[in-house]
Amino acid sequence: MKEKNEFLNILDIVEEIKEDEVVELLKRLIEIESHKNIENQELDINKYIEEYFKSLGVKTKMDFVYENRPNLYASIGKGKKGKNLMLTGHIDTVPPYNMVSPFNPEIKNNTIFGRGSVDMKGAIAAMMIAFKVIHESNLDLEGKLFFASVIDEEQRCQGTKHMIENYNIDSDYAIVGEPTNLDIMIGHKGMEWLEINVIGESGHGSKPNNGVNSIYKAMKLVDELKEYFACELPKRTHTNLGEPTMNIGLIKGGEDPNTIPGRTIIQIDRRWVPGETTETMLRDIEIVIDKIKRKDSNFRATVRRMDEATGYHPPLNTQKDENIVTILSESGKELFDKEVNIGYFDGWSDAAPLSKANIKSVVLGPGELNYAHSNNEQIEIKQVVKAAQYYALIALNICL
Repeated sequence: MKEKNEFLNILDIVEEIKEDEVVELLKRLIEIESHKNIENQELDINKYIEEYFKSLGVKTKMDFVYENRPNLYASIGKGKKGKNLMLTGHIDTVPPYNMVSPFNPEIKNNTIFGRGSVDMKGAIAAMMIAFKVIHESNLDLEGKLFFASVIDEEQRCQGTKHMIENYNIDSDYAIVGEPTNLDIMIGHKGMEWLEINVIGESGHGSKPNNGVNSIYKAMKLVDELKEYFACELPKRTHTNLGEPTMNIGLIKGGEDPNTIPGRTIIQIDRRWVPGETTETMLRDIEIVIDKIKRKDSNFRATVRRMDEATGYHPPLNTQKDENIVTILSESGKELFDKEVNIGYFDGWSDAAPLSKANIKSVVLGPGELNYAHSNNEQIEIKQVVKAAQYYALIALNICL
């Protein structure tokens, strides 16, 4: 460990970050499975992260959200108001699906392949390394540097929700490390999942006119939904976040070819902007259902929020003139010798509930979002190294 004041400037600390150390840590994180199809989904990886910080002599806390599913927290520094930063990300991933060797990370052309590499264990590794070099610099931090690896973001986002409601974070700013290609993302739409239940009347397939085919009714509803939202959503375009969206992502109906389908479900991903609510989104669909009912006496359908599958996913709308955005911009220019892009994230992130909890939050992480959840998930090594350097510089610019 360095003696106090041995570093001439904080860029000397950033230069302590070594590529081989970043790579080895990221490979180890990828090797530890942490998806919904395994027992103790996030327990093993957070145990590993806990041991990593403990080996450095850093204070940690394992915070169980559910049985065998904990968040992990680590912190250093004094905690002076206005100088506290949280580095955070989720350590759950989507399942491997059809990936080849998803948990045996392979390096090709300076790129690491494996499940979770870009979403978002690359950012987690970068945050851990940044935390390590700052701790080993032995500088006195006036503020607190707080690390949180949280559960459940790919499902119901209960990890961050639990942390906000049950743990005294006391952080002024937060960076969520979703893949942004190291651009600063200050906003994104909210997300809601809705399910429509179209009800028909079952019967024998040889006499299709003796029942009510719910698939046919659902087809009519899909057409009407497309027409309604194509007209309505552009009217709600938000100055920063753009136009809300509606995606019909799943339709399932019937039991067998020789049976008139008595029930068809339609599941919708709805990306929303300020001014919309769950109630208004449900009402949009009820308006379409009511329109069809007036013309078709045999049409029956109900709509509901998919509470069992999704949590509360509000929008993020941090302003460009917030102090955290200025610090990130200046730090990026100092490190990369060029302006860092400021934009809006295509996905959803835990930055939104953190922002709702009065923690000024942005999304900033290594890698390309289009590789997330794919069977070709990957991240460039140089991006992860740059992210570690960037996180370290930002943290020092805020917390010193």
